[in-house]
Amino acid sequence: MKTCGIYGFEFTRPFQAAGLTFTPLYKRFSDAKERARDLKTHHLTGTVLGPDLADDEVPYRLEAVLSFIERLNVRLSEPCEEVAAATNPLEYFEKAQRLAGRNNGGGAVIATDVFGPHRDARKDFIDRAMRHLAKDEPSKPSKLTGLDPLARTGWDLILKSDR
Repeated sequence: MKTCGIYGFEFTRPFQAAGLTFTPLYKRFSDAKERARDLKTHHLTGTVLGPDLADDEVPYRLEAVLSFIERLNVRLSEPCEEVAAATNPLEYFEKAQRLAGRNNGGGAVIATDVFGPHRDARKDFIDRAMRHLAKDEPSKPSKLTGLDPLARTGWDLILKSDR
């Protein structure tokens, strides 16, 4: 089992998704929001624990999924071998990372786990997105050929004529 620190993701309730266990550092919504939405610094907001974190692709994909949800870049620390890091993260991870500012995307895409009728929306999205990304398959072509960049440029005709 490995543990990563999560920097800049807002959550107040522990949950499990995609075979990973997420543990928040802050239980109060105001504390979690203040640290997760800071545009100058990435604050440690929780941890994620799981055996899959040993695979380099899983933390990379998880950062992308969490960043999409927040519409701010979210970072994960390097995986730590200590299981205790999940319960006492301040001993194992930096409290904040000041590597660069954060670009504001205008607010979270998926509601927090505090308000609303579907408090598990983030957990459910993480679970589905990580399972989809783990397939590592190319996206299926769209039936909307007007939106297909190859159809707009004529490259599809060129590629078909080479066959």
